[in-house]
Formats: sequence, C-alpha cells, structure tokens
Amino acid sequence: MNIHVVSIRTLILTATAYLQITFARRDRRSWQSEVGRQYNLNVTKAIIKSHSKSRNCDSLHSYLLHRSTASAGATRAAMPLPLPSLKPPNFVFVVGDDIGYGDLHCYGHPYAKTTFLDRLAREGTLFRKFYTGGRTCAPSRAALMTSRNPVLIPYEYGLGNQTLTQMLYDSGYAVAHFGKWHLGKKPDASSPVYGFDMLVETHASLNGCMQASGLGIDERLFSAAIAWLTSHLQVDAARPFYINVWPHTPHDPVFTCQVEQASTALPKQPPFDFDIRDFGANMQAKLKLAEEAGINTQVAMGRYLRAVSALDINFGRLMAGMEKLRLQNDTVVVFTSDHGPDVTTSVGVTTLRRGVHEFSGASPYLMGYAGGLRGGKFTNFDGGLRAPFIVRWPGRTLCHALHAQHCSLFERAG
Repeated sequence: MNIHVVSIRTLILTATAYLQITFARRDRRSWQSEVGRQYNLNVTKAIIKSHSKSRNCDSLHSYLLHRSTASAGATRAAMPLPLPSLKPPNFVFVVGDDIGYGDLHCYGHPYAKTTFLDRLAREGTLFRKFYTGGRTCAPSRAALMTSRNPVLIPYEYGLGNQTLTQMLYDSGYAVAHFGKWHLGKKPDASSPVYGFDMLVETHASLNGCMQASGLGIDERLFSAAIAWLTSHLQVDAARPFYINVWPHTPHDPVFTCQVEQASTALPKQPPFDFDIRDFGANMQAKLKLAEEAGINTQVAMGRYLRAVSALDINFGRLMAGMEKLRLQNDTVVVFTSDHGPDVTTSVGVTTLRRGVHEFSGASPYLMGYAGGLRGGKFTNFDGGLRAPFIVRWPGRTLCHALHAQHCSLFERAG
C-alpha cells in the first residue's frame, strides 16, 4: 500500500506540478480585516533586520517542474493551466507541535475554534491521509527536512547539508527559520550548513512566556516572521523566499499567553458543557480514564482548546501580514503537524492509575484529539502518525478540495 509520507522537499515538487484552477468561489474577505475584526490584533509587532545576501536566482521552479508530474485524486474537477511564468514561488511552512489529526474544526473537532486554519482549508486543499515520518518530534521533523527515513539520521550529529533549506539556499532562495528546531546538536540550527539567512529560535519556559520580552513564545515568533518578510521585501524583493514557522503550541505543558488574553473572541471560560458523545470511541475512553485519574476534563478541554485557538490567531496574523505585503498570490502556504496529539507527558512514567501511560507528570491538559483514530504521539497507530496537512497556492491548488486517497510522492523527489 502506498502511503502519503511527504517531506517539504517533496511538497515543492508537488506544488510546482499542481497547476490547476478552481471553479469554487473564494473567500473575498481581507485576512487583515478579519483578524482585526475578530481579535483586534496588530499584524506586525516587531521589526527585525534580515541578513539577506544578493545572489543570482536560478530557475528552481523550471527545474522542479521537469522532475514532477501532476497530482491526482482531488474531489473537485479542475482545469490544468500553463505555467504563468518561470518565477519560482515563495514557501511558508508552518508545523504545529503535537497537533492531532482531529484538533482543528476543519478536521472534525466538535468544539475547536480554528477560524483561520479553516479558511486556509477552504482556499486550498486538505489532505485526509497524510502520514508523518515519525511518531515523535525530532524524527518527524528530520524526515520533513531531508526526505530521508529518520532512522538513518543520528540525532547527535544533526542533519548535515542534505536539507531542503540548504538546497533552496544554493538555488538562490532567501531562507529563514522561526521557532522550534529540535533537529540535532552538532551542528545546531545556527550552522551555515543549513543555509539560514535568518534564525529566530524560541524555547518554552515554565510560565509559557519569553522572559526577555514578556510575549508568548508563539506570538513572538510569528511577529518576527512577519517583520522579516517586511524587511526582506525592502532589501531584496526579487529574491524568492522559504521560511519555516514552527510554533510550540499545543505541546506539553499546555499554556497560552498574551495573544489569548488580548483576544475578545476566545471563550473566557472553558466549555464545561461539552458532550463526550461528540467524540470518537478512542477519545471517549481517554476522557473517561482522565476522569478516573481525578482530572477535571471540562477545565482541561477548555484550556487545550484555548491553546489551539491561540495558535490559530497567530496563524491568521501571519496570513494578514502576507496579504498586507501582497505576497498571498505568489506564496505556497502549508500547515501541518509533526505527529499526533500527546497522550502522556513523559514516556515510561508511572501513571496515576491503572498503570497506563496517560495523564502522568506535570500537565493534566493533554486533550488532543486524533479524530477517532487509535493512539497518539509515541505510538505507531494512525493516531500517532496521521496529521493535518493543508496546502494553499491561489490559482494552482484546488479550492475547498479534499484528497482522501493514499498516495506516494517519493519517486518525484528524484
């Protein structure tokens, strides 16, 4: 059976080949007005200087196009279009941390409020059977960045120079990374071997805030990404870019910070009245086990969903910032997760009851939903390996479309 295990390198091959137009009506509302109306949040909160270098941009787009073929299996009809230009697209790659397959409203969560990620799904293509390369953070991210089986990549020695970021850097792209890295110690993310023009790493702290700035860790990194894009266009607008935006939410410990407090649209109290019957059988069993362990699942669910909503708000800010800079039509935007939802705070820790590895350790708020699938992070079941995967490239990807079949794209990576 072929399985859709895609690295971001493979995604580029797919995106450049997937030249199709939709007949569906697109949402014409401005991302900026929507963010401002719902959350009253400033799109850009910080200005940072980029370290872009001027280089001749090779025709990566043309090169990749000759090495790929059109994707199939979308649920809506589409008309192939000729390549409008040889200008390579920009890429924004957002990877949530422990986001479950069912944690977004567009993936079936009965209570999650994910306004902006849902809009991305309406404007792009949502994949139903995307499988990650690993069941935990580092292996999965290594697969995304290298197209290699993570078993072949020793964590202690990093990824070397066989990475997507280095490939794009060598092809003339401006490359930046914002947020979590977690891909080896030698070399670390600051090494020139990875090709980053700009690197902003963030690390979680006990109270969920960056100590230096007082801003939530994800709010800070999304602001830095918006600011870098602004600076990049001022310095080297003709040069295409690729950026990783890898937030920490909703990784354990589950928390939210100022972006939640500033929002007027997020629920002020956890949803105490959620109905357990609205979830699949595996999630129902998880909730019952949590209750037996003495956890108030209503409070825990409320806190977890507020964290997911905070991630959604920050994603909306990024999209609004891109719209303000008029980047939306030339940029491939991808949202995914590194694996399934966390089901334990520590592997091998004894639990509160029944000897099952659930709800042990510091955080009782691990209410991630695998969408009716069995298992989660640390497991090889579908709940641990299947993740959300949404792609939007206006005028190229299908609008409000689903990919529901297994497919393998490894052969297109060459």
